[in-house]
Amino acid sequence: MLAIDRTNWDFGKTTINILMVSVEWRGVGIPLIWALLSKAGNSSTAERIDLLGRLKRLFPDMKIAQLTGDREFIGNAWMAHLAREKIPFTLRLRENQYVGRDGYATWPLERYAQGLKRGEKRTLPGLWRLGASDVRVRIVMMRWLPISITYRWL
Repeated sequence: MLAIDRTNWDFGKTTINILMVSVEWRGVGIPLIWALLSKAGNSSTAERIDLLGRLKRLFPDMKIAQLTGDREFIGNAWMAHLAREKIPFTLRLRENQYVGRDGYATWPLERYAQGLKRGEKRTLPGLWRLGASDVRVRIVMMRWLPISITYRWL
């Protein structure tokens, strides 16, 4: 199980922006590879693809069971790349993300999530497109629970 994430912070007058891939072990992310981005803001598809390519060269026999990412890590070209590389992925989507299914109208996810209570989840039947993407995905929606912090010792 891998996770891709990006974080940035200021160290004095220097802004540090890191794109990272970590392996999940006992609920903790252990960094495997990262790139310092020379810009502020989100990573690009090209930067993500480059990072995964470096990871593959370092660990050529690694089998990726799942790649998880936050809302920053969506996009037609990115998801198409993951599909071509046969990397299963779970990505968090925004409620205003439009989804469509062959033969049905395209609507924002929030419309399909109407009526969900906190902690409830709903799986949309079949395979769906995100926006204008040709990539077909399964969609599981869940209303978030209140934030809780759990400390876990290694």
